Amino acid sequence: MDGFRKIIDGTDIKLYPGLDTDFRLRAKRLVPHLHWSEAWIRGECAKLWAQGADGMYAFNWHATAETKRGLLTTVGSPETLADADKVYAALHGEHAPKGTLRHGADKHDRIRAETPVTLHRTLTDEGPVFHLPFHDMSTEATIELQVEIEHFSPTVDRVEVQLNGELLDDPSVRNPAAGDPDDPATVSENSWLVWRLESGRLSVGGQELMVRLIERDARLRVPLVIRHVEIHVTYSG
Repeated sequence: MDGFRKIIDGTDIKLYPGLDTDFRLRAKRLVPHLHWSEAWIRGECAKLWAQGADGMYAFNWHATAETKRGLLTTVGSPETLADADKVYAALHGEHAPKGTLRHGADKHDRIRAETPVTLHRTLTDEGPVFHLPFHDMSTEATIELQVEIEHFSPTVDRVEVQLNGELLDDPSVRNPAAGDPDDPATVSENSWLVWRLESGRLSVGGQELMVRLIERDARLRVPLVIRHVEIHVTYSG
């Protein structure tokens, strides 16, 4: 967005960014995918408005009078987005698998993706850094930081997380299988680390998150993988 905005500044050209699909971002989350998807689109649109968009392009939304009405009546301005649920996510780089319709379509547009990434112990005691937008200032919202880790062993594995340079307290560890009545399992392979953030903890703009591996379950050979890093903003109304 920033590059396109710079190129056309001073001209009459309008900039309409679009969101074609969310297939790369499917996961077993703590909320239903449809709810998450709509909140993610709102978060992306809030970011795009802040980056200087002139409007939103609804290409390939296939909307009717009933479908996507909630999005089409909110993403068209920062004002209508203000008190709507949002998800702000680090850029994800999963590609469509071979044999599927969209295989190869995203070959060149994820070169700056930050997830998924494998966690390793490092000599510098540092870890991967993730960047997330944030464009909500209402004190009425509930704000959670959610990090999905693959192959996480809650009783043994330990990670340290810093948000904008400040160390966070221990998170709650939540498992999506336990909350899904249609899933016969009580534990899934992945866990979500969740932090409730106080109002005012984040300022508008880019957020920086670092995840550092402290201890790994020695009984497991598969590595820990950060799958998704997200900020969830939820309004009670």
